[in-house]
Amino acid sequence: MTNEYFAAADDTAAARVLGAGLGVVLGPLDDGFVLGGPVRGPHPVVELTTLEALLRGLPDEAAIALIDRPDCGRVVAGDPGEQAVLAVADGTVAALLDADDGALERAAGPWSQAEEFWGQAEPEVLLAVATALRELCRRADSTARVYCLTTL
Repeated sequence: MTNEYFAAADDTAAARVLGAGLGVVLGPLDDGFVLGGPVRGPHPVVELTTLEALLRGLPDEAAIALIDRPDCGRVVAGDPGEQAVLAVADGTVAALLDADDGALERAAGPWSQAEEFWGQAEPEVLLAVATALRELCRRADSTARVYCLTTL
């Protein structure tokens, strides 16, 4: 499975990547996209909400509840069993926007031990991913939304 994060002006613009691929449609914001993507990363529902929970200092049971939010993993286009564009939850984006470098560094170690990574993730790699995702969120802030193209 690959997960590629990008920012687009709205759901309609984001849906255009389905089938075409991100390399084909990413362009300036006036085309509906924000430059700077894609960022390859973890799955936007379970794995990314685990990072959000760590950044917010939430206990495990509260972290699980994040997945049940209506906007968490909302399908914009496609079939999640094959290829789909998912919206990244607003709370996840906000947590990344609020995180400074120290917060991302402190979260990387525990995040690497998350069950979803089977203890195989390297904190340094996850820190780089989290930093890149935060930068994407910053570029999208107030002008666009953050999405993920998931492909099985």
